Amino acid sequence: MSRAEAALVTGLGVISSLGAGQAATRAALRAGEPHFSDVTLFDMTPFRTRLAGQVTVPLAPTAPGNDRATQMALIALTEALQQAEVTPETVAPEQVGVAFGTCFGSDGALEDQIRRDARGMGMDHTVGALESYSPALAVARAVGAAGPFRSVGTACAAGLTAIGIGLEMIRSGLCDIVITGGADALNEVMFSGFSTLRALSPTTCRPFDKHRDGLLLGEGAAMLVLESPASARRRGVRPIARILGYGLSNDAYHPTAPDPEGGGALRAMSMALADARLAPADVDYINAHGTGTPHNDAMEVTAIRKLFGDHADGLPVSALKSMTGHTMGAAGALGTAVTALAMQGGFLPPTAGLQEPIDSGIDFVPKARSTERLRIGMINAFAFGGHCASVIIGQADL
Repeated sequence: MSRAEAALVTGLGVISSLGAGQAATRAALRAGEPHFSDVTLFDMTPFRTRLAGQVTVPLAPTAPGNDRATQMALIALTEALQQAEVTPETVAPEQVGVAFGTCFGSDGALEDQIRRDARGMGMDHTVGALESYSPALAVARAVGAAGPFRSVGTACAAGLTAIGIGLEMIRSGLCDIVITGGADALNEVMFSGFSTLRALSPTTCRPFDKHRDGLLLGEGAAMLVLESPASARRRGVRPIARILGYGLSNDAYHPTAPDPEGGGALRAMSMALADARLAPADVDYINAHGTGTPHNDAMEVTAIRKLFGDHADGLPVSALKSMTGHTMGAAGALGTAVTALAMQGGFLPPTAGLQEPIDSGIDFVPKARSTERLRIGMINAFAFGGHCASVIIGQADL
């Protein structure tokens, strides 16, 4: 394949606080209401907020010992595989790869076991089998993937990094199909870290608003089936969208704070456009990292202004985390899935709760609305450790 050739998205599955499945997610995005509620999974007394984007649909265990993140990943995977018509019987296992992103993996299940032991109930024998890569391994087993396997841990950029790696696997000819995406579940370590950093909002998540005061956490999963054009033609499946390019970089600045000049973000976005052989003016929409924290939002706007110049004026830029919270390793994968759904449905997802934007020229989409112009989208994910990732997605008929 040529360097600029796309990977087709032939299947897509999602679950978050917005609901489970494409239809529920699309309806919630159009409604534009944040889906935050009191966390019921553990005691929230020590933390700055009780609110998060907790998944409320039932999560039936799919296998003994499967943790919450794995359950959500497998729910999303089932929907993606059904749409792509991929089964262990219809594709050669050695031609199927996995690239999966997560921050915390099975940490939530480990915490459950610690609480269980503290109550004198002893440790469950399955705890020894749980690792940070357990959700990725469960995904590989579910589809019988015997090709290349990558469990990606680039903090909150993990899910989007995994999609870039999946695109590279397809382009290089390592495999015909890659199951990619990410998942993370709410856990106490997650809340402890962000609460200690005073990054959690005591009110609500308002990305790109002058009065933003922090993020809210969330959980969920998004899985995509990436496929080479030749494989999709051979199997007779229709693409949902195309992954056109990606960029990965590092701020090399600070363990948690972003480069205020947006250096890493700018490089990742520029690399993604160059990889897709596109210009900034070709981008119709940005699904932003948009956490709602003062420094991250300011940095992202700085980088967008530097790269897009005058094209940034009126450019739609919205933040999914305003509705779902920050879903950690799943965030970039969910952003990609939501952008694909928006392309199919002809609408722009909103930045919920926005009242006073920090940049009056950029269109932060305070309300969801219909659009006829969403053919090229950019998805951003900028994480602790300076990890920066951007992906370019295009309509299926490009």
